[in-house]
Amino acid sequence: MALTRELFHSFRGYDNSKDLWKALQKRFEGNIDIKKSKRGLLRKKYECFRYLKKESIDELISRFYHLQTELKAFGLIYPNEELVEKFLDALPPKFEMYTTLMRENSKFYEMTIDEAIGKDNSNTCGGHACYAASGSGSHHQNSSRNHSPTSSTNQSAIAKIAEDHVALFSSCMLTYENFIGGKLTDP
Repeated sequence: MALTRELFHSFRGYDNSKDLWKALQKRFEGNIDIKKSKRGLLRKKYECFRYLKKESIDELISRFYHLQTELKAFGLIYPNEELVEKFLDALPPKFEMYTTLMRENSKFYEMTIDEAIGKDNSNTCGGHACYAASGSGSHHQNSSRNHSPTSSTNQSAIAKIAEDHVALFSSCMLTYENFIGGKLTDP
């Protein structure tokens, strides 16, 4: 990673990389008190993490992964089960069916956050994630509305919808990871 032109001019006086690195750390990470404050802020940000009105599911996921990265950078590591719960709780109400299916899964407490989001193809919901309520699969949703809520046809239709939408979500997540990893560029 390189310094931007603006940052480069701020740090011109350093002759070696060790001194430059210390100056960068001091400027961008702060002292011990600032780090403690940042840890507390991150903890609260995690505790209050929720879906934001008019936010897309991709934006929600991106924010969640970004927060998770910041937490790890400050030594705040949460158990996988707690991350999965936090993510599912943060989803908007239209994902209630998805979250219910995930929680009723016998392997729910063994699930990683990547499996819950749908990035892992071994996911027990068919290898894909939760676009079922996002509107992208509305033609599937209409086909299951004519059945009673307790019918096995309705349950299998819901499971199929969930699998289809999880596939779309997984594809989006893979594209996002490739973009972040530098394999794709911003259009």
